[in-house]
Amino acid sequence: MFIAELGASLNCTVSCGNRGLHIRFPFWIKDRQPEQCGYPGFDLSCNEKGDIVLELPTAVKLYIDKIDYENQVIYASDPQGCLLSQHSNFNSSVFHLQYKISKVNFTIFNCSLNNARSLNWMVPCLSTLYYDVLAVDSEQSIDDNELLLSCTKMYDLPVPQDIHLSWSNPNCGSCEATENYVD
Repeated sequence: MFIAELGASLNCTVSCGNRGLHIRFPFWIKDRQPEQCGYPGFDLSCNEKGDIVLELPTAVKLYIDKIDYENQVIYASDPQGCLLSQHSNFNSSVFHLQYKISKVNFTIFNCSLNNARSLNWMVPCLSTLYYDVLAVDSEQSIDDNELLLSCTKMYDLPVPQDIHLSWSNPNCGSCEATENYVD
C-alpha cells in the first residue's frame, strides 16, 4: 500500500513518443521516471521508435500494444519471434502468459551460414554465429524453395498471434473500475 500511495503523490503518467498509450501505476518507464512510480517487476522502457518495451526475465523483449488496467491484461507483440524459444521459462515473470486461440503453425529450420539468408524468416534470437534458424509458415509450400534445400527441419511449433499477459498483484482493477486513480 505504501508504494501505491508514494507513486500516487508523484506525477507518474507518461508515454513513449506519440503513440497515445499512457503508462501509469503499476508500470513505470526506466530512465524516465523514479522507481516509486511503479511496482517491482513492472518496469518498461521506450525504444528509439517510441515503442513501449517489456523485457522479460528471459531477455525476450515484447512490444506493448495496449494495457487494460481494469482487467489487468497487457496486449503485446513479439517482433523478433523470440518468445517461441523462451515460453517454457516464462514462469519467472510477474506476468502470466495467456495464449489466445489464434495460432499460426511454423516449421523451424536450422540452416548453415553458407546459404543465402532470408531475413523475412530469420529468428535472430535462435540464430548463432554458425547457423541461422528460420521460421516458415507451415501452410506455405517449401518443396521448391532453394533457400531451404540445405536446411534441416528441427520441429513444428504453434506460435500465438496474440500475446496477452495478465497480472494479479498489485490488484488495481477495482480502483480502475471506479476511476479512482491518479492520472
